[in-house]
Amino acid sequence: MPRARAALFLAAIAVLLVAVGLARWRSGLPAPAPATWATDPPELAALVDFARTQSELREVVPAYTRGRAAMLRSGPDGRAPAGAAQRAWYRSWLDELAALDFDGLGLEGRVDYVLLRNRIDFEMDLLERGGDLTGGGAGPVGEEELRAHLAREMIPYTPEEILAIAEREFAWMDEARLAATRRMGHGTDWRAALEEVKDAAAPPGGQPAAVRDLQYHSEAFIEARDLISMPPLLREVWRMGMRSAEQQVGGAFFSGGIQIGVSYATEEQTHERKLMSMRGNNPHFSYPTVQHELIPGHGLQQFMNARFNGHRGPFGGPFWGEGWAFYFEFVLWDEGFPRGPEDELGMLFWRMHRAARIHFIINYHLGRMSAEEGVAYLVDRLGFERANAEAEVSWGTRAEPLYQAGYMLGALQFQALREELVDTGHMAERDFHDAVLLGGPMPVEMVRLRLLGGAGLTRDYTTRWRFAGDP
Repeated sequence: MPRARAALFLAAIAVLLVAVGLARWRSGLPAPAPATWATDPPELAALVDFARTQSELREVVPAYTRGRAAMLRSGPDGRAPAGAAQRAWYRSWLDELAALDFDGLGLEGRVDYVLLRNRIDFEMDLLERGGDLTGGGAGPVGEEELRAHLAREMIPYTPEEILAIAEREFAWMDEARLAATRRMGHGTDWRAALEEVKDAAAPPGGQPAAVRDLQYHSEAFIEARDLISMPPLLREVWRMGMRSAEQQVGGAFFSGGIQIGVSYATEEQTHERKLMSMRGNNPHFSYPTVQHELIPGHGLQQFMNARFNGHRGPFGGPFWGEGWAFYFEFVLWDEGFPRGPEDELGMLFWRMHRAARIHFIINYHLGRMSAEEGVAYLVDRLGFERANAEAEVSWGTRAEPLYQAGYMLGALQFQALREELVDTGHMAERDFHDAVLLGGPMPVEMVRLRLLGGAGLTRDYTTRWRFAGDP
């Protein structure tokens, strides 16, 4: 009886295939060509060529990640073991890496080798100084630990130089903000212009439609200029969720990924908080941030990371993750994305916000600025709504020490790399943007070395790319 059912099933499949073929013939559509043995060798050769481009360490990195997690749980009561045991574990990994034939690895393998060694060096350095391997959130860390985090992200600048870079960016943005303010008819009163922009908030219940329309507009703008590949599947399946009142206390604006988290007034908020949420997430402020969170920002990053070089996830940080999404705001500005001075003010608000994050977080960790002073700074310097400034500072002091600095600095790195590779004709713009995401997460200096074919990449490579010149 089972064989009879199987035969009937196969017969039904055959009838279905014939019916499909006839339908295609009647409709004038060509039937799919039958597979032939002659097509196999080229396909196999392509697979072999593709395998040669993969990292020989693509299984080593997850093994390290799993081992590290197990090591940190191996002490008494599941807590981290004593420092000596942790240092011995890291040294054993460095010994294993030293035994590998670095020069015999392909480009992707050499990239992973340096990424892994750099991460181990950073964590061993933290251990030697009694630092916390689990990340920030314990108050100001001091200059010595800031320098260690900068080395991990391959940023060859001191904290003082980074503050100078932020001030240099502010000088340009102050002028651009005044130019937009004058075009809106407010002379030099940028606060009045900003109030007008905030008052353009979507009505209650209108934010989801506004966000949807902004993403469709961004996709059409990017597609018309062939700036980057946007997978059709992602454009179809991205989704939206509204952030609760509690979530907005820790983050007053949008969150990103294949799902964008949208902040707006909720029933649970006080009337004052509702107004601050609406005004702080008005359509002009949201104009650059929707694509930042979705496509080609964090949503596209997540989509590509799930498919290409996903093993490099542990090497990702704010400079690659947030820097990339913010960098595309630079690209769109240069392409004429703002529809008028109101959009310009919206884009400049975020651009200045990222420079202000550098100013606050570096000074906070150097012990020069308190959280309360950071709130006042955002309100006075940028025109933040106070509740939004409080949420911003609260999140910044709980995040890893350089997270907030990674937006602007990472964007400047990608901008410098674009000037080096695209503006000189070495790569087409779309090819450049696609290649960045195909490579997976890593410090941007390693992105540069990878796209340059690994020139100068050695097993003991340390950061040296002065992407912002000499501030």
